[in-house]
Amino acid sequence: MIRFCDKEVFVIHKGELTRSQLISFFLKSDINRSSVIVYFDEKEKYEGMTTYKRVLANEDEDKYICKDILIIDDNFWINAKNFLKNKDSELYPVINNRGEILGFCWEDNKLPDIFARSLSELEDTDLSNIPFTLRDWNERIELICISDLNEWAWRSYLLFKKMGYPVCVIGEKWEWFGLKQMEGYMEYPEYAKLYIYAEGTGYFRGYEDDLYRINSDEIINAFNFFVDWLEKIQNKIYEEEIKRLSCLGVTMCKCIIPKLSEVEVITKDERKSILLKADIGDYLLFRGKYPKEKLDILISQFGEDVYKELLLNETDNDSRGWKMLLSNIGGDYLENENIAQKRIYIVGPCIVGGYGCLTKDTLVSRIQDLVSDEGYVVVRLGHSQVMLTKKILQELPIKKGDIILFVNTKDRLGKTKVDECKLKSIYNNESRKSWFSGGNPFHVNGIGSKEIAEYIYNEYLKDKIKQLNESSDKENIYLQKGEIVDYALRNEIRAYAQSIRDGSIGDEGKIGAIVMNCNPFTLGHQYLIEFASSLVDYLYVFVVEEDKSVFKFKDRFRMVKDGTKHIRNVRVVASGKWVLSYDTLPLYFGKSEHQEEEIDATLDLEIFARYIAPELNISCRFVGEEPHDRITRQYNEQMKNILGELGINVIEIKRKEYNNYPISASLVRKYINDGMYEQISEYVPNSTYQILRELGRI
Repeated sequence: MIRFCDKEVFVIHKGELTRSQLISFFLKSDINRSSVIVYFDEKEKYEGMTTYKRVLANEDEDKYICKDILIIDDNFWINAKNFLKNKDSELYPVINNRGEILGFCWEDNKLPDIFARSLSELEDTDLSNIPFTLRDWNERIELICISDLNEWAWRSYLLFKKMGYPVCVIGEKWEWFGLKQMEGYMEYPEYAKLYIYAEGTGYFRGYEDDLYRINSDEIINAFNFFVDWLEKIQNKIYEEEIKRLSCLGVTMCKCIIPKLSEVEVITKDERKSILLKADIGDYLLFRGKYPKEKLDILISQFGEDVYKELLLNETDNDSRGWKMLLSNIGGDYLENENIAQKRIYIVGPCIVGGYGCLTKDTLVSRIQDLVSDEGYVVVRLGHSQVMLTKKILQELPIKKGDIILFVNTKDRLGKTKVDECKLKSIYNNESRKSWFSGGNPFHVNGIGSKEIAEYIYNEYLKDKIKQLNESSDKENIYLQKGEIVDYALRNEIRAYAQSIRDGSIGDEGKIGAIVMNCNPFTLGHQYLIEFASSLVDYLYVFVVEEDKSVFKFKDRFRMVKDGTKHIRNVRVVASGKWVLSYDTLPLYFGKSEHQEEEIDATLDLEIFARYIAPELNISCRFVGEEPHDRITRQYNEQMKNILGELGINVIEIKRKEYNNYPISASLVRKYINDGMYEQISEYVPNSTYQILRELGRI
């Protein structure tokens, strides 16, 4: 955060004092060592400045005299942010357009970033969609008074103006930016004012128990209300989303964590951490400046292994971030899972991702251990970015057999009636060990995560999973379509679709698609394309781009292009890495060795239906009947089910035959290998035959 300050200033001419004389000057008993010396030339033009710190650190005058300046203008905050990056606590002069020094500024990087993150999140939000405003929080607020100026205060001012709140600024530095002090201050009664003391003096008024009383040296607390405001917004979002998901028929449970006031059993270590205010969260915020007495109690509670791995080495265990690549969501233990599996989504704060646990000991990992044999994958959804909560919940692909666990206190989850699993009793188990730190029941160690996971499983999940598995309605249909890949990948897939789109094709008419490997392109392939093209206004033919076939992609692509030139409404395109590729369906590319295996084409087919077909307005997909290849036959059957469920009609076409036997590329390859070149001409178009000759294959 950029902060301003005033300093005692002494003016001299360059070369007037040597370095040793400057040091002696600063060491005088009546001189404040935080003072600033400013250099002017004979014409009273500013030449630079220095401080005691700079003089001590550099021997050369050109190095200890700082000539950099920051000019007050409309771009000050952006320019200053870029300039001051990584220049923590170094002072620089702030100058107006007349060359006058107004004051000094520096970048304060020692403050926790939770407040800046909260402010940034509100700035980046469409405020018209915020379900909870400041007036909902306290209806008496009519005027916001911001005292003193720094970066956070300036951004707060702009945010409140954007929301339409009357804002009064206090402090002469605001006038540097053309803002008048105390404007509107006398128009409102004192009880209707919200005070923000940007540099940490005074306290907020109008709240019970002086909730926001702050120390003069703790600027961070002056912005605490942004964090609390976001929390209240999030609580409202939870209530709205639980109600919406309940209407869809989603299986949900509120796993209710008790507040500290509800915890009757507090161990000796927990009590000590409460008295010392020693909290795992605070340690992560104030890393490097944490008192030893507090750190010792944390190590006692969370263990040396956690201290070394998560704290000492600053390893991020992802407890504060969303994971939204749903084909690889929730941690390393889900790397090989796919979207076809039933899922348990766990939504909540620190306790979900593990604030103070190694990955193997987090609540998510422990629940995963308990449900793996029942065919479930556990997905972690943290919630540090509040305004993403609604978006994430609405983008989840939720099927009938899936379960969502909301882990939080009762008041934060709203009043919508869904299943509940109350955890108060396990917290108040007299035989339990030390779990949490700093009076925060959410900041639990590995022991707590394990016992909480077992309690949730035994009290709720065990019976609920059995009930879902025994349900008379076995069809695991989508209750919410959602998204199956993250935002970045969706953009990448859509960019691919747009790159192959025929610009001359509008949104009218029926558009179909065929996906083919064509290894090589046969009369059977040609017949399928001709027949399909007669049933639609336009047909995309995707040629599998993966180079894992006998014939290279470039040669197969050329065969299809040349073999379909006579069909006016066909566009031949490369399948890329999103349509029947090794990434989306690897087993397809080892068909001959894996004929007895079961495939799962969900990812491949859902990517096509959700992201590619809509971009190209594809409403139907054609497939050739497959009597012999078991892998391809499975693919075709899953295509009918999955694409049909997502609104794409699948049309199976009977294979073209020759001598009462289906034409196949595998038979052509056999003839090539056996040197039976004369028979090949009966199975492939002339264009393919010529390419095979050019390639030296016949």
